[in-house]
Amino acid sequence: MNERLSTNQAPSPLAVLARSRGMRSGIKALLDEAVEAEELLRTTTDSLARAVQAMMRGSLLQWAIDREGKATDRLTEELGALLNSRNSAFHHRRRHRRRKARRS
Repeated sequence: MNERLSTNQAPSPLAVLARSRGMRSGIKALLDEAVEAEELLRTTTDSLARAVQAMMRGSLLQWAIDREGKATDRLTEELGALLNSRNSAFHHRRRHRRRKARRS
């Protein structure tokens, strides 16, 4: 049996985990900057970073299947949809609370 390592060997689970955590940390840092710059509503960026990372993986997987357009365009569009829907829902709830408070 040949015990040489293949150049096609998959990365270890620990290496994959480290890369995943590093990516999430980078996403969180970008989200924190957006919150500080008031480009994004104040939020718990930990959970939003996980959602963004999951969206990115799913989007790239779907792009690999259907190959419609450029992967970067798809990521940009879907990231915008995720973040804009979150901000829209927040503003809608806030407006609803204000209207309800005025009626009381």
